[in-house]
Amino acid sequence: MKGKCVNLDCPEFDKIVDIPDGEDFVCQNPECGHKLHELTDESGGLMEWIKEHKILLGIIVAVLVIGGIVTWFLLAKDAPLVTAPTDIIVE
Repeated sequence: MKGKCVNLDCPEFDKIVDIPDGEDFVCQNPECGHKLHELTDESGGLMEWIKEHKILLGIIVAVLVIGGIVTWFLLAKDAPLVTAPTDIIVE
């Protein structure tokens, strides 16, 4: 079975290891011994999906940032400016 250590302090963190059947499904690093996260053909999780779709995510972030800036400028342009009152009566 394949698995990977999810202990952040382990030197073998996030490395895929192959454990033969019958052996304990734990990290082989003697300093760790943490239970491994089992990998299947379908698993990969969110981080794997992000790695595969970097360009798409970059485009989405860029569009959101540019849209936010444009919206801010459009709304700021229509906002009334605060000016000094002109109808002061001086006696």
